[in-house]
Amino acid sequence: MKRLYLLIVCLTIVFGASAQTMGELWASMPDSVVPYLNQTLREQMVQEKEAGGWMPVENLSGDTSVVSLLTSNYMKVKLSNSSVIELKLLDEKTIAMVQTWFGPEPESRLTLYSVAWQSMPSTFSPVCLTEKPDTMSTDEYEHLLALLEPQLIWLQLSEKDNSLSVQYAQIMLTSSERQEVSAIVKQTKYNWDGSRFK
Repeated sequence: MKRLYLLIVCLTIVFGASAQTMGELWASMPDSVVPYLNQTLREQMVQEKEAGGWMPVENLSGDTSVVSLLTSNYMKVKLSNSSVIELKLLDEKTIAMVQTWFGPEPESRLTLYSVAWQSMPSTFSPVCLTEKPDTMSTDEYEHLLALLEPQLIWLQLSEKDNSLSVQYAQIMLTSSERQEVSAIVKQTKYNWDGSRFK
């Protein structure tokens, strides 16, 4: 019984010590993932946010970067005036990273990493779903589908759960066209099942 108790205590210490917060994972991220933020700058950003501040740092490209949200398993960083990165610790071994570039419309890319920052293979291909309302003609539906071309996808990780939302980036549409397109675009969300988003 005593040996079992000691084993439990040892395992608790080992696994407790190995658990990393999102801030610690961000600091340990290889410089190659975000080349214009080295480890010193990343650590400085986390310290500033944990202290309750909102002080941007000057990154190595001469722009400014700032942590806009930081929890134990989620982080959102404004990398520059034109890009944002989101990180989510999905489980004890997997990190999801979404990087979004803001041009005329947002465009995103999803990458999965181990907690050791080894890139993980993924066949995930996010699709934003559309649906033809019963009252809409086929010709009108096809016209609205054509307005969504080319299909740029905007991804957003949830800070509250392990879900990933997908939206169409509606390129160069007028306000009236956006309103028309909203009639066929469905809110699309994928959930992490322990091995993939589905």
